[in-house]
Amino acid sequence: GTKELLISKFNNEGKAHSETKKSHMNIEVELEECKLRLKNTENSLKSKVKALKEASEERNALQDNISKLNAEKDLLRTEKDKANEVSKKLEEFYKEKQRLKAVKKKALKKEHELKLAQRQVTCEDLYSRCTHLYQLSNEHHTKVLFAQPIVQRLASGKAETRQRFGPAQ
Repeated sequence: GTKELLISKFNNEGKAHSETKKSHMNIEVELEECKLRLKNTENSLKSKVKALKEASEERNALQDNISKLNAEKDLLRTEKDKANEVSKKLEEFYKEKQRLKAVKKKALKKEHELKLAQRQVTCEDLYSRCTHLYQLSNEHHTKVLFAQPIVQRLASGKAETRQRFGPAQ
């Protein structure tokens, strides 16, 4: 009785101990698996944090690039505006140059017309003077022709007077 009871009790306790040991070992295996999963989760989390940090740095770098690009865009816009101003001024300059060219052409034409007019005046003036000199020459010639017989009579009268009264004293 008692011996069997003790053996049964001993066996039962042995079984219980074995089951407890088995259960303990299972718990330890589970604990190791949990530790492994935790380690994997930590590594995954570290990896994700690292990726997030890199992404944040990339985002900041991209934001810097965007800021730089916007500044360059503003600078280019300013340069474009300056170029447009220069282009307008250049266009105005060429228009003024064309206008001045036309004015110069007109001035040269007027100068040519003036020279022609001056030559015309000079020619007319010379013709007028020549005509006047010709008239004076004609008048002089007429006077000479008119005075010739008088001079001859005076000369012959002088000769007669010399013959009559002798040479002058």
